[in-house]
Amino acid sequence: MSKIMNPEPPRSSNNSATTSCAVQFNPYDPAFAETDANIVLHSSNGTKYRIPSFTLRTTSGFFRDMMTLPQCNDPSLNRDDDYIILGETSKVLGTLFRMISGFETPRWASIDEVEDVLAAARKYDMPGPLAAIRSMTVTPLFIGEPLRLYAIAAQQGWEEEAKEASRHTLRLCIYDAEHASTLQRVPSPYLLRLFALHRTRHDQFRALSAREGGCFGLKARCDYCGGCQDWLPLVHRMMLEMDRRPLGDTLLGRQWMEWQETKSFLYNGTCKQRERCVEYNLHEPKIAAFLDNSLKSLPSTI
Repeated sequence: MSKIMNPEPPRSSNNSATTSCAVQFNPYDPAFAETDANIVLHSSNGTKYRIPSFTLRTTSGFFRDMMTLPQCNDPSLNRDDDYIILGETSKVLGTLFRMISGFETPRWASIDEVEDVLAAARKYDMPGPLAAIRSMTVTPLFIGEPLRLYAIAAQQGWEEEAKEASRHTLRLCIYDAEHASTLQRVPSPYLLRLFALHRTRHDQFRALSAREGGCFGLKARCDYCGGCQDWLPLVHRMMLEMDRRPLGDTLLGRQWMEWQETKSFLYNGTCKQRERCVEYNLHEPKIAAFLDNSLKSLPSTI
């Protein structure tokens, strides 16, 4: 068989003989130890994988191109197999090779593991693993970290997945310092779209909430006694809540009824003869209905 790559085993400048033997006797991954597989791949930490050239050629653009390169005809290299040393660890390669071989893969422990395999799949031009990982983005592992998912989808150009991830980022205040390192990985066009989504929800909610002459769909001045309600503190508090959690689900949950700003709005400055004021008795349900309708009208994805 023609040789693809036949590099010498890594050598240490201090003890080349020891290093050479260590590489030679490193174990094979049990799933890739069949002797009739003619390609031997080495991970960066020394684990070996015997894989048929047909599998690599048909699942990887990188290896397919490599196998078309001119082969080494040096007669002094009398080996039956082709040896290729790769830069990834066995943790990454073991999962990647199982994916292209149709073997059962280990359960993902973190998004970090997924990203490492994803990077290797892109490097070796393996569309199968890329598609498999893309289909996983709807699982709790990814949804639990929506900003990480958004960064991955943006880097890969996965528009549908980026849109869905942007919806889940509304549970977060993306301006918090803890998210800075993740946001730095998001390509600029997608980053601007994410910021625009969060800012637009905030601005549109404010425009709907505080209009001239009223707020939350209520009149600021009582028709019966002419008194004005102090509604600006409540609007400000709700805007802070929208900054903290742009999804607005905490507003729908009626937690706002316990705020001091709400109590002041409802009970201080309303009609002095509140038992005769029809508007007063309708404030709470009207505000709840307003919040429900307003939040539904806001954009929810990039």
